[in-house]
Amino acid sequence: METVRTRGARLASAALAAAIVGATAVWLATPAGGWGWPLGAIGSAAFVLVAARLPAALPWAPALLGAEYAAALEVAGHHRADGRAPVVAAALVLAAELSAWSRELEPEIPHERGLLARRALRIALTGAGAAAVAAAVLGLAAAPLDAGLTGDALGVAAAVAALALLARLAQR
Repeated sequence: METVRTRGARLASAALAAAIVGATAVWLATPAGGWGWPLGAIGSAAFVLVAARLPAALPWAPALLGAEYAAALEVAGHHRADGRAPVVAAALVLAAELSAWSRELEPEIPHERGLLARRALRIALTGAGAAAVAAAVLGLAAAPLDAGLTGDALGVAAAVAALALLARLAQR
């Protein structure tokens, strides 16, 4: 069985998590006009926490990025569904998963090469799943209210799917 050291995977996952947080923070702050700097400060704090890779900071970086998104929505005056939600959901999930994975790979213990590839694939599929569920919920939230019983059933199904995904992610 061929084994590999985890240093490269650890650095790559940490760098990718920081890049995702940084790019998302810039993307959210850009259209905010005069509010760009305060929003950018929140995103910058999230980026610094991810880049620092401190164990206690891991839950705070996605929380700050989510707070930046909520503030950007309030600044923009969005009272309905926002089309950026699926991308932000995927970014939050990917940043959290990649940051946690880089912390798990901290000890320099050899791993099976296939294990690292499977974990990377699982993280990518989790991010895609988060985007898909967010897009489905967003699509149903933006649907006309006169959809009747079918629309209500689809809305409930989407909410249940979103909660199931969150419960599944919380188990890990």
